Amino acid sequence: MNNSSNCTTTAGAAGNGLPASVTQRYSNYTTVPAVTVPVLQANTIVPYSLTLGYCGTYAYSNGYSIFIDFNRNGIFETSEKVDGSSALSARALTGDVVSGAFSIPANVSPGKTLMRIVYVESNATPPATGSYGWGETEDYLVDLVTATANSYTWKEGTTTLGTNNTLSYTGSVGTHYVNFAATSAQGCVINSQTATVNVL
Repeated sequence: MNNSSNCTTTAGAAGNGLPASVTQRYSNYTTVPAVTVPVLQANTIVPYSLTLGYCGTYAYSNGYSIFIDFNRNGIFETSEKVDGSSALSARALTGDVVSGAFSIPANVSPGKTLMRIVYVESNATPPATGSYGWGETEDYLVDLVTATANSYTWKEGTTTLGTNNTLSYTGSVGTHYVNFAATSAQGCVINSQTATVNVL
């Protein structure tokens, strides 16, 4: 998922049990069709990056938190905070990029659920709900899928040379580059690398 907004952006209307967006306060991206719903597989690590900036002319200290409603009860429990800042930080007015990664538990129940990102002035570890003077809360949908056995495909260009642990290659003498791609049962590519094959 890749979504950009600025201080004049108003996201979506009310929906999915959430209110309508309010500029510079709350953004409901669950009702914006152009925002992709990412597939998050159980028992995996998910990298992320956020660009955090300001709508004013002074860089006040702030913090951020990321929550996922894994149990789909409409409440973001403390245990559902997947990552966030641990100390206050002042950033560039135009925005600084922060990055990290969080884990998807192995026992998630599959289906779409809410992900909430909260960015608040003067709070190093902002909660999922509550009032604040200055900040932004953004809601998104994510699609949780269960961990399954992965399948592996070997290809040279568009030609399949084998699957899983079997690779059958007949080619001219020389160096060839073969792509290895691992996919989940849901068809998501979870790893892709290129291997060198020398035919003698």
